[in-house]
Amino acid sequence: MKGNQPELRFVSNFPKEATLQLLLDAHTLYLELREEKQRNLYVSLEEAATLLDFPVRKVQQLIQEGHLKQSKDGSVSRYHVVRVLFELKQAELFNSIG
Repeated sequence: MKGNQPELRFVSNFPKEATLQLLLDAHTLYLELREEKQRNLYVSLEEAATLLDFPVRKVQQLIQEGHLKQSKDGSVSRYHVVRVLFELKQAELFNSIG
């Protein structure tokens, strides 16, 4: 009788704790992204580098590639900085699942 019953595999396929944390982080960034779109604030290159945890030259490269928008006074859209963070977190999440 026991051999005819389906085996419950949910526990063995449950995501790792690190994957669940990445999912939570990505969701939090998504909510922040929605708020930043409405605020339309700008930050300095140095602040953008701090938020992204990148050197300033990498931030300048992201501006040249069109990932970040820079105003005439040299500041960077905080919305686009958070969007880059969100995309990086999404990539990290997808890599942890696979």
